[in-house]
Amino acid sequence: MSIERATRLAVSLAREVATATSSRLCTFCAEFVGVTAAGITIMGGDNAGPICVSSPHVRELEDLQFTIGQGPCRDAFLTGKPVHAPQLDASASERWPPFVELAKASGVGAIYAYPLVTYNTRIGVLTLYQQREGELSPDQHEDSVAVAAIV
Repeated sequence: MSIERATRLAVSLAREVATATSSRLCTFCAEFVGVTAAGITIMGGDNAGPICVSSPHVRELEDLQFTIGQGPCRDAFLTGKPVHAPQLDASASERWPPFVELAKASGVGAIYAYPLVTYNTRIGVLTLYQQREGELSPDQHEDSVAVAAIV
């Protein structure tokens, strides 16, 4: 991550978190990366589960991934690597059937999940949602990595 990107993100996030509600943190993540919506889910410990979402539809998707144990969020957490589903096509439906069905019904066209890691331990996932299908731009991907590292 470049110094310029890290500085821009750190300053923006610090300003936002100083006065933010938990839902505002997810809204900030979505706005910073330039996607439709975001959710943050903690995947272990006593406080496991979604901690913030930027919309009610995302709440349903985050809850479903957490409770049924399948979806891009779960895969990113288990592998420790970003998981991108730029299209909710047959391949995505085979991997995560109930999740893809609900995502499509919610108007989601693409999903990108980034593991949250601290001290080499995976603790959760930042999941980004886009209405339109397609891959993130290289800058959006780098911003997503940076946001996940700092959150």
